[in-house]
Amino acid sequence: MPISMPQAAPRHQFWIDRGGTFTDCIHRDRDTGVLRVTKVLSSDQAPLEGIRALLGLGADDPIPPSEVRMGTTLATNALLERGGCRCVLVADEGLGDLIRIGDQTRPELFALEIDKPEPLPEAVIEVGARMAADGSLLHALDSEALRNALQMARNRGAESVAIALIHAYRDGTLEHRIEALAE
Repeated sequence: MPISMPQAAPRHQFWIDRGGTFTDCIHRDRDTGVLRVTKVLSSDQAPLEGIRALLGLGADDPIPPSEVRMGTTLATNALLERGGCRCVLVADEGLGDLIRIGDQTRPELFALEIDKPEPLPEAVIEVGARMAADGSLLHALDSEALRNALQMARNRGAESVAIALIHAYRDGTLEHRIEALAE
């Protein structure tokens, strides 16, 4: 059996934040420790444009192996402003209300009127499929029922799907099946 040698960390490190108007890019050369920054107009290609600009590369030049950390103010702003596309949540049967119930955290514990923002998903589709804590399947997915529910949500204007199933961290197979049906 061959022995694998640890690989050296890539020379180039990038930290990128994509905002609604601009994408900020920071580059650190591990060999020299030099930091450089640039700002480009935001687009789907902005991170690559920023990396290429910082490395002095042309549009078709290959990017060398790099470590990239990327965040997005764009998504944070969409959450804060309650913007973005219309979404439906797929959750385990019996757990669909958790998005509305939350954890009951509130600043005024004994307030009779609780002002909470509406949940981001417009609707919740509950599936009867269930995984055990060890990742084994307890109840199979009814693919046809889910396909019909997803189509109805799409017909009502849903543009995206969020999937949150209990114990899915153990085995993502069920979430991937739901993803495939949603696509």
